[in-house]
Amino acid sequence: MKKRESLFGYALLAYFLFVVCLITLLPFRFHWPVKVDVLLQAKWLDVVLNIILFLPLGFLFRLTQQTVIGKGRVRVLIYGLLASLFIESVQVFQIERTPSLSDVMANGLGAWVGALLFDRVKNRLNKQMVGTLALELPLMGLFYLLGPMLWINGLATGKQTSHLFLAPIIGLFGACILASVWTYAFKSDSAISANKLAIITGFWFLGASLPGIIKKPLLLFSSGIALALFVRILVFILQRTVRKERRFEIATLKQIWPIYATYLCLLASWPWRWPDRLWEGGLGFVDVHSTVILILRVVEYVLAFTFLGYIVAEGRGRKEETFRITMMWVLSACFASGCLLEFVRGFHPKHTASLAQLMISIGVGMYGALLYRLQLNAVRRLIKREKSYVKGNKDTFVFR
Repeated sequence: MKKRESLFGYALLAYFLFVVCLITLLPFRFHWPVKVDVLLQAKWLDVVLNIILFLPLGFLFRLTQQTVIGKGRVRVLIYGLLASLFIESVQVFQIERTPSLSDVMANGLGAWVGALLFDRVKNRLNKQMVGTLALELPLMGLFYLLGPMLWINGLATGKQTSHLFLAPIIGLFGACILASVWTYAFKSDSAISANKLAIITGFWFLGASLPGIIKKPLLLFSSGIALALFVRILVFILQRTVRKERRFEIATLKQIWPIYATYLCLLASWPWRWPDRLWEGGLGFVDVHSTVILILRVVEYVLAFTFLGYIVAEGRGRKEETFRITMMWVLSACFASGCLLEFVRGFHPKHTASLAQLMISIGVGMYGALLYRLQLNAVRRLIKREKSYVKGNKDTFVFR
């Protein structure tokens, strides 16, 4: 992987780091400590949560590297420990946080496990049609964005566990993506069978939903099983009804669009109550009130626009238009959607329309479009290099 091709990995890694910092440093209230207390013990559940929290970071860091399989995991472990140590050091100056040595160790272990997982995946892909897979990579970018959405959904639930009913909808996004990618890209010579894919989908959902499972285990465990069955059924249907075609992204996006629109509307209007007041709005984040749960709900709502920006950009990806035109389409879509949702939230008894929230949502949506563009550029370079290799192999057996 060359430097330019790893830009998508770096951008996605930066996105995940940003989300991790938000989760671990909220509510951003700092003071100068009189003394420094460090926790040396932790509950086993906190250890598991901290391992899973840093697992995507280790996976994505390996994605950006050029090292061979099996090498560089120690470096990932060190970077994970350093990143966690930085976060815990900042928590020394927070009123509601206490640094923990066990958190640092668990985070570092999570990063190492993520690197190990990436090596296992890469090892399987190297035995398959890697060049053919290139066309499907942009669609997988959407799948990467679902992990933070599920994680924050669980954290933002608080005592109102009905909020967790949004998690299975997010899981449907991932189920549709994985089923489509497997059917078109991996079916013919994959070491992963359709049954294994279903099991992987279920475990992915449960792992990403772990903060919510603690609060409502029956709902999310049953949802994980249902998603696994859904993937298996969807793969069965796709194998028998769709044409053999490489460019399946648009068809998959058409499946996802109504699910995403439903999710975004439900998220914006949660808790679901009938409007009973006149419209209210403001310039700042009037819904927050410095409460961690309320801040997390704002973060959850804003991050959903990353998915929107990526979807719109990918929908325009086959039109061979300039990056500027694509970004204008994304800007228009995010602005229109954000304005409509903020207008509706202005009538909600528990919310107030916010100009600041609208502007940040648009900015996050634009970043989602940037992620897609970086991924698309990497894919195009892979295809171009593959064609050059085939041509050189036929002529002189020299690849440049």
